[in-house]
Amino acid sequence: MKKLRLLLSTILAGCLLCMPVVASNGLDNCLEAELCKSESNSLVEINSHPSSFTEEDAKFIQEINNNPLLFEYFENEVDNFVYTSVSENAPCAVSDDTVQIASDSDVVARLQIFAWDGSTGGSSGSSNNGGINLGHAFIVITNVSDHNICAGNLYILPDTGITIGTWSGIDEHQGLWYALEGYYYHYKGDYSGSYSMAVMLTQSWLDKANKVIRDGDSWSITNNCSSFAVKVWNTVCSDKLSAGVPINTPAALKNSIASYGTNKYGIDAAIPVNYTTYYGEPPKRSKDYAF
Repeated sequence: MKKLRLLLSTILAGCLLCMPVVASNGLDNCLEAELCKSESNSLVEINSHPSSFTEEDAKFIQEINNNPLLFEYFENEVDNFVYTSVSENAPCAVSDDTVQIASDSDVVARLQIFAWDGSTGGSSGSSNNGGINLGHAFIVITNVSDHNICAGNLYILPDTGITIGTWSGIDEHQGLWYALEGYYYHYKGDYSGSYSMAVMLTQSWLDKANKVIRDGDSWSITNNCSSFAVKVWNTVCSDKLSAGVPINTPAALKNSIASYGTNKYGIDAAIPVNYTTYYGEPPKRSKDYAF
């Protein structure tokens, strides 16, 4: 009998080890994001900031936008991302109605897009040393369900949110970052005057947005923070946005948001500060920028 029990236990253990591990909501490999634990930060000198755009990049973008010949060349180089047809997308939420829409039983998340043109100051724009400031653009995913959801490749708790954006000029990582905008919002009060829009997502639409996020771990002049943010947004929302041509910029994205009128966009919307910072794909805990 003991031998039989041992044999059954061995077989059962083997079956469990061979079973595929499937995360909830149909997404695998998501990591559980760690909540902020401290109000102070001793790892990074607060006066030392990374950049969405380096000063050299910002000057180059200005030169392109002011030069017809360069404009024509780079216009042909811009990535023409193919979006899902408008009829299949969700409409943008009216800015005052997001709470009401969130009560829909099929909705699990709110996606927001933020554009800050840098004109109101702040540290995390294009330059640390008084150069041209092109601002920053990013998205926020907020969990409005009663269970954990995956935001990009991190699980977040109900009633919490996380910022997601792409960055240049950071030694630790150039590309996809989680909660870094929340870091600057918390410590420096950045993004004053930012424009934002929101759309409520069912699980299927969140899955589509997450696919674009997880494929977005890169940064270049022609694929910058505003390119990333607008690509995620346009994948799931029927109210399409543009970040400009030939080079995408946060300022052009801000103007595109503003074109929808004040019933659909907000100014200075709250930015969540719930989680510590991660970077890359798969996400890694940041050692340099941690709460």
